[in-house]
Amino acid sequence: MTNLDIAEQILETNLAEISYWAEPDPLKAVVQSPEQLQQSKKGHCWEQTELERYLLNQKNIPNKTYFIDYVYNEKGNTHTHTFLVFKSNDSFYWLEHSWTEYRGIHKYSSINKLLLDVKNKFSKSERKDGFSGKTFRIREYNAPKLPCSHMEYFFHCLAGKEVKIRNFKFPVFKNFLPKVKSDHGK
Repeated sequence: MTNLDIAEQILETNLAEISYWAEPDPLKAVVQSPEQLQQSKKGHCWEQTELERYLLNQKNIPNKTYFIDYVYNEKGNTHTHTFLVFKSNDSFYWLEHSWTEYRGIHKYSSINKLLLDVKNKFSKSERKDGFSGKTFRIREYNAPKLPCSHMEYFFHCLAGKEVKIRNFKFPVFKNFLPKVKSDHGK
């Protein structure tokens, strides 16, 4: 079985009964361990991403997790999302369960294209909810010690490695048009 086959199996079996739920008060919230989430069957993206990491690690599938946040006011309040990426053969895959609109496994030819797509989807979602959807940070982060408080997890992710995404531009076609001689400057 390929890494993709195993990830599809995990999505269809281990994650199928997990539903999205987040404690409304971030000061009271506790980020569950993967084992706790498997028992409660309710958790937000942070917990679901950690469960995905846990399950892929059990199958020896290398993976990385990313934290994206959007600061939407001067107080520093944010909207966030975490997600998991793995590789199978020569392609990169975004495994998504908690973000219902994009639930599934999405294939990309490069990690940069994957991260840019997630950023654009997150931006679109923010704009749809009435925010500007312009300023983001993406960080790659390692597994935290769980369970932990909401704020401990947030600051753990913020301490991760910042990732810069290259925006793609259309290629410049050289020698596409014939050269025109100019009499200017003689």
